[in-house]
Amino acid sequence: GGSSNPVCPGKSDSVHFLHTPSYDETRLNQNAVEAMEALQVIVENGRNVREKRNISLRTPVKSATVILRNPSANVVESINGPLKGYILSELNAWELVVVPKEKEHEWVTLSLTPNFNVLGKKLGKKMKDFKGFVTGLSHADAVAILEKGTLDFEGLTITAKDELISKLSFSREGSQWESTSTPEGDVVVAVDCTQDEAILSAGKSRELINAIQQLRKAAGLDLKDQVEVFFEEAAGITVVEDAVAGNVGAFEAKFQGAVPVPKKFAPEWSVVL
Repeated sequence: GGSSNPVCPGKSDSVHFLHTPSYDETRLNQNAVEAMEALQVIVENGRNVREKRNISLRTPVKSATVILRNPSANVVESINGPLKGYILSELNAWELVVVPKEKEHEWVTLSLTPNFNVLGKKLGKKMKDFKGFVTGLSHADAVAILEKGTLDFEGLTITAKDELISKLSFSREGSQWESTSTPEGDVVVAVDCTQDEAILSAGKSRELINAIQQLRKAAGLDLKDQVEVFFEEAAGITVVEDAVAGNVGAFEAKFQGAVPVPKKFAPEWSVVL
């Protein structure tokens, strides 16, 4: 505790001396809530994609592509702006792409199916023919129906909002792509799972950084303590050296400019912690 708790109304030396504030819905920032909900969906689905391909979070992926159905301007601006870095970090991705509506057809297909619970009595024996008709629509036709809001079928008017179920599904070709979507089909996340030399090298460097962090912790070092790191590999093996050489910036950023170097460069006065 501090010398006075609370120091003044609403403030203290520790949160443990403060009462939990009463919930006040009027103070919610609805734009922030909406943006964070979208972020959570993107991160959750992006991680599901990684699991489908058995790609560890320590190994980066080239890109994550997001298709959102009818997102608000606030969501798009937030994901491309202040929340972008957080999403890239959570997915360990190098690039994040939010597909604009005019390019959706290059990535996904919009499909329509009857809402059987609602249309059963209305269509009766016509249900089978209607199902075949509506499921055979092209992406462009399905989009047009949703925008219009209604569909005419054999003298009946079908309401798109209540009587049809619409879902987005990933359709871009290429074995490098892995995707997943929400159960409602309103968000699709696709990841470029290409594992080339640059990606694998970055993954190894991240593992090395983690190992160095563990060694620092075991030695009782603080974040501000600067140390030089040296490594040694068997003759003819350059796995660590190649990983460091290809990701110098990552090590400099993590260790205040210090980059691991081969043990042969270690000075005589160096000590092992």
